[in-house]
Amino acid sequence: MTYSLEEILLKKWSTKEEKAEMKKIRTALINFAQESGIERLSEKLEKLVYRPVSEVYIPLPDSKKFHDARPDFFGHNVGTFDETGKKLALTKEERTFTLRFLSSGDAIEAYINQESGKAIQSVDRQDILGEWLLRGVFQLAEREVLTGKKLESLEINGIRLTKFKNGEIGIEFIWIDTENPPADVIGWVSRKGKK
Repeated sequence: MTYSLEEILLKKWSTKEEKAEMKKIRTALINFAQESGIERLSEKLEKLVYRPVSEVYIPLPDSKKFHDARPDFFGHNVGTFDETGKKLALTKEERTFTLRFLSSGDAIEAYINQESGKAIQSVDRQDILGEWLLRGVFQLAEREVLTGKKLESLEINGIRLTKFKNGEIGIEFIWIDTENPPADVIGWVSRKGKK
């Protein structure tokens, strides 16, 4: 089967099966470009086909519920929404805070973003957070996927966010005992307990 570049790059791949097929096709395209020996071709195609290698965000589970209950957690009114109830009310600059990685003491400027405030992203460039997490913390190679299996082997199944008096937000990677979760747990662990 032959695909046009337009299909590979622009077609909406919706189902799980279609997405798996898309990954195979894109991988084959990148492999072809690398085997061609034309260095810039594979580099250019990678930028078209994939997101930037270190572009990541930290998802906030049940974000709408979290922000509604704690609108000032990340800063004054950072978790408030406009009249639609989905879009954050404040500007990006007003949603910025210092995110401190408690294990190392390193800090970056971050902000709450996306629909329902579901993401913590680094300010200016998304790869700042990605480089720290993927290369620094988890020591993954470029394009190596951070899987649930890898996290489990490191005994990580959650994150803990802590708000300090100075306004900084601390983050640490933790293991949550699903049989005895903390009282303030949100996300998949809290939903598991309600079943």
